[in-house]
Amino acid sequence: HALTEGIVETTSNDGNWDNFTGQLPAQGCRYVVYDLSFTSEDGGERSKILFIVWAPDSAKIKEKMLYASSKDALKKELSGVQVEYQATGPDELEVGDILAKCDR
Repeated sequence: HALTEGIVETTSNDGNWDNFTGQLPAQGCRYVVYDLSFTSEDGGERSKILFIVWAPDSAKIKEKMLYASSKDALKKELSGVQVEYQATGPDELEVGDILAKCDR
């Protein structure tokens, strides 16, 4: 069974990474599209569209498998995604790690 319908659960113009990560459910998987603005190592202002697969270790195995099997089909439908990131816990969503992946 692949996911065939998407539901937009939350949108925000907040821009605060910690506020965003705090909204992710501890027990459930989510796909996230996040527009990250940051200053690159060379001092330039940058923006990257992130596609994040949130599949916490505490989520049910069936749900994690469903999200993993549907990810590529969904990503093909999204235009402008520049960075894909997968996280299984809050420790994998540290802003420094995300910035390092974006600033390549």
